[in-house]
Amino acid sequence: MLVDCLVVLMRRSARCLLLAQRHLLSKKFALNEEWNSRHRALSELGVEGGYEWITAVQKKFISAGLASAVDVDAAVCIAEELDQLDDVLKIVYKLRHIETTGRMLPSTEYALIRLLLKHHKTDILLAILADPINYGIFLNEHSACLVIDSFLEAGKITDAARIASCVMLQEMFQSTLLNWLCIYSSLRWTELSVEQRVFEKLPSLDYIVGTESNIKDVDDEHEM
Repeated sequence: MLVDCLVVLMRRSARCLLLAQRHLLSKKFALNEEWNSRHRALSELGVEGGYEWITAVQKKFISAGLASAVDVDAAVCIAEELDQLDDVLKIVYKLRHIETTGRMLPSTEYALIRLLLKHHKTDILLAILADPINYGIFLNEHSACLVIDSFLEAGKITDAARIASCVMLQEMFQSTLLNWLCIYSSLRWTELSVEQRVFEKLPSLDYIVGTESNIKDVDDEHEM
């Protein structure tokens, strides 16, 4: 009985989204204009110069071994460019491994996810979501919808289904829209061939830790 109900539910979800298969969510749903306005808000707080601020936060970790969650949040939120991504990942990793990691702001997670989506680094995004111990990055309802929609639009059904499983593990069931997207992704995944249903191996993020170690080694040698 339960299986029959699930099949009916999944079929209905497919019908609801069939007409919007190419673009499940509207462009306005991404809130790009609203998100871009964050730079003005950060400027009012005295946070300007993306590269300079990110470098300043890095130096705090290197010299003092810590930086505030607010400083890290500003660094991640101000980042826009692809060549800032590795530095931002290192900062988030470092915050996750100090005592004040519990103070990480929700906007830090959200900003990092949007940055990865913007530059189509979805393999790194999946790897980070799969490693909450080292990065502490979790989806919220809006970012989860954006990621699933991005994967579906790109034809990456398996990755969309993987995100649906992340949503389930987070027990994030309050959003009806997100629920339908997860069900739709799962239904599309079941329609794939057995060979296509395999989740690809995620990239290693060891280079993030290695880069941090190298920086410290260089500083130690310089001091000597």
